[in-house]
Amino acid sequence: MNNKRKRKCIIRGIEAYLLLVVAAFAIANAPAWFSKSNLRTIEVIGVWVGSIATVLAVVLALFLEQIETWRRRPRIELLFDSQSESYIRLLKPKGPPKGSVEGRYEVYLRIGVKNISRYTAREVELRLVRTTFGGNEERQNRPGWSFKASNLNQLRTTIHSYWTQYYDIAYSIYKPDNEDISAHLILCTLAMLEGREWPLVKEHIESRPEEIGLTIGAKHQIIFAVVGENIEAEYFRMELTAIKLETFSEDAFRQSLEASTPEKIDPSLAFDK
Repeated sequence: MNNKRKRKCIIRGIEAYLLLVVAAFAIANAPAWFSKSNLRTIEVIGVWVGSIATVLAVVLALFLEQIETWRRRPRIELLFDSQSESYIRLLKPKGPPKGSVEGRYEVYLRIGVKNISRYTAREVELRLVRTTFGGNEERQNRPGWSFKASNLNQLRTTIHSYWTQYYDIAYSIYKPDNEDISAHLILCTLAMLEGREWPLVKEHIESRPEEIGLTIGAKHQIIFAVVGENIEAEYFRMELTAIKLETFSEDAFRQSLEASTPEKIDPSLAFDK
């Protein structure tokens, strides 16, 4: 049964119940009412009672529907473990040294969003609110784009009950040929993802270092929101540092993105004062 038919059935049921209550009361008091002088009054009262019963039924049905919507709202929690390969992923060059398509190492930092309820969360995405830099509370000039869903060319995803969906937050690059290191937030728009493979999306991200790049060796504070079609928006803050390496090793590079566990914050703290 769809929501419209369900709402209509609830209204009709409550209306019938209220009318039965009124009818029972009227029958119980019938001997005192059924005189010629009271018939007109009873007719008017009947019209008023019917109207009031309908209004009360509608109001009560809408209230119950809101209660049901709130009860069935999915709940989410964020997961992150800096020591787990589920959240810090190292990708090595393919083929002979310096002979792969990209010829570089990449390490990805991502966050898990787990649906901890029995109900499906729809159109869930992570949206950047703002970032600060090096302990300075002044907002950086960055676009309020979304973080990309891991292993998917999309921003919004459906998260089924007790399922965890990962989102890519940032990645760092090491190029062996010139020993260059750079780091970027993985912020995208739908236009950047549509019809493009991930290597082309990365080219677009890396072409905008002023907007999306991270300064090596500096601490960044990132504030973002988890939003969705049927979940309540929640706001989080985390610190992220792209570490400068003195000498390269795979183990050291894997730890080159240092992040704190996301902390849930009040919405009033997420935006500029």
